Amino acid sequence: MDFSNQRKDRPSMLTLADIADDLQSEVHELAARAAESIYAELPDYVSISRDELLGSIHTNVSRGVACLRARRAPLDDGEGEPQRTTRRRMEQGMPIDAIIRAYRLNLTAIHHRFIEVARQRSLDPEETLFGSSLLWEVGDWFMDLAVREYRAHAVTDEVRRNVEKADVLRAFGDREGDHEGTLRRAEALGLDRGQRYRIVMTVCESHDPWVRKVESHGATPESPALAASLGSFAVGIVARDPREALVSGSIAAGTLESLEHIGRSWRSARRVLAQTDAVPGSWLDATEITWRMAVPEERLVHELISDKYLPALAGEHRFGRVLLDSVWTYLESSQSIRQASQRLVVHENTLRHRLQRFQQLTGADLADLHTVVELAWLREAVRTRAMPLP
Repeated sequence: MDFSNQRKDRPSMLTLADIADDLQSEVHELAARAAESIYAELPDYVSISRDELLGSIHTNVSRGVACLRARRAPLDDGEGEPQRTTRRRMEQGMPIDAIIRAYRLNLTAIHHRFIEVARQRSLDPEETLFGSSLLWEVGDWFMDLAVREYRAHAVTDEVRRNVEKADVLRAFGDREGDHEGTLRRAEALGLDRGQRYRIVMTVCESHDPWVRKVESHGATPESPALAASLGSFAVGIVARDPREALVSGSIAAGTLESLEHIGRSWRSARRVLAQTDAVPGSWLDATEITWRMAVPEERLVHELISDKYLPALAGEHRFGRVLLDSVWTYLESSQSIRQASQRLVVHENTLRHRLQRFQQLTGADLADLHTVVELAWLREAVRTRAMPLP
């Protein structure tokens, strides 16, 4: 009998299933080796108990062994262990790159031992290559499911947070809502009752870039900024002024308030937003606009004022509007004849004549404070389109 031929035949009789059995008998040692590598390289995993981590690693080793025995990678079951483990790690605060790296370390421990055993037992080289490729295919399968689960979960969380932000911001402007409940929800989003904030608003073509800029530039190290689209306009609550968010529209900024009184800031910002013909890219601050916020809301006042001045100018036809514009320019130039004439591009004497004509027609005294306030109110009513000129 030729024993040498028998020895040559034995390696060909060895199968992946035999190697799988060897690995299965070492599952505890392999798991311990992988756990040590994970703890040593990934600080994030220190918070996970050794028993929990070993349990996951045992599952991964057993899966790899089963795939070697079956000679195929696992099928996507739609809601299996990879998805559950990924969600669990996310709940524990693990970033996706740490989750993937941990699995690679786990897989590397299995793969290295597979190569060692296959070499020691003289597994056919082609079978060794097949088994090696199969283990990496198992790894790709796991990581693909993990990444998909992470993305789906992250998108769901982002959508949920965006909805919550919009609801809280909308509730800040609701005087009749559950005020204490809204404050607790705001705190859950990261806001601080001890911090002072202001509400900012805009009407612009695209809300998403504005929201991102407000949340980026309106935050401080102590507190985040929150922003969301509320239909026709976008709103944010900020700890510092996000002037970098001046994209295409203007920003209306409310008063600076404690979180408990942020509704006052919300309402003042909403009033400022009524200054509809502001130059795009301008910052409109409630503390600077002050009384002008009241103009669009007080129809009776500007109707009374317009009735006092406009009929007297009607007989001048188009020149009546020239007189009114000249008076407004004069008042907005701090009642300086020189500055106003330069802005109007007319001679100083021409402007003086126009001002005198206006006073003759209306009986108004442009040196009287009451007259100045009324004409400033009328100018603001026209500017904000609260009252069109005839």
